[in-house]
Amino acid sequence: MKSVLLWILFPALAACTNQKEAHVPKNDTPPPREATVVTPPGPTAAAWTPPKTEPGDDGWERYVDAPSLTPATAAGFTPGFDTPEGALLSFYASKMRGDDAWRAALADGKNPAFGKGDLDRLNRKLDHSKDWKYLEVRLVGKKSKDEELWIKIYMKIEFNGKLDDGEDEATLVNVGGRWYVLSIPT
Repeated sequence: MKSVLLWILFPALAACTNQKEAHVPKNDTPPPREATVVTPPGPTAAAWTPPKTEPGDDGWERYVDAPSLTPATAAGFTPGFDTPEGALLSFYASKMRGDDAWRAALADGKNPAFGKGDLDRLNRKLDHSKDWKYLEVRLVGKKSKDEELWIKIYMKIEFNGKLDDGEDEATLVNVGGRWYVLSIPT
């Protein structure tokens, strides 16, 4: 009798366990979708960080793999004024775009931290370079002394139909946690 009962129960038990969805409630809820992040064109102040540096010669730090800023990459590029590199590149990106946002990067007479001599020198340099068309700017190195910081850049410009390129230094200063351009290469 036991063997007959096993022969009856065994196939029934096997039939139940071979069903793929037996006794498993069906979940009709689709899996949660990951949020789509829309990135605005070009880096913004919150997203941009300066390139890394490594020790260089004579107290300079060299930028490692610093990307070039060009008129094509300047569109929408607003790195801000939290870093000296950001302040300087904000100036050049605006110049490349042809808007007036570059003025916000500069030291001005409204801030008592800047002396008349500094502002006169900056204005002379701005006047000297007012007709330059900036084609490329790249960070090369930086060096600090006291409250000032010098950033060496490579730049390519067009002036009076002629191309020129080379390296020169800009001077930046930090006042209250915000960086200002105090002098530009000319």
